[in-house]
Amino acid sequence: MALEHIVDSYCELLEKTVRDIESISQEFENEIVNNSSTKVPREVIFDTVPILKKLREAQREAKTSLSVYKK
Repeated sequence: MALEHIVDSYCELLEKTVRDIESISQEFENEIVNNSSTKVPREVIFDTVPILKKLREAQREAKTSLSVYKK
């Protein structure tokens, strides 16, 4: 039973992580990449792209782990 509780807690943490990463990614995109109200320097946009890619990669990994444990 303790193992089941640990796995359930881990799945909850993974779900929260997926949501948090989505929120952070959206904030980056809205504030930096898709910001039409302010002229964002090109260097900042280019700096943001690899960060967004890493965030999406981390989100994919969390979703993969979640699919393994949420059977």
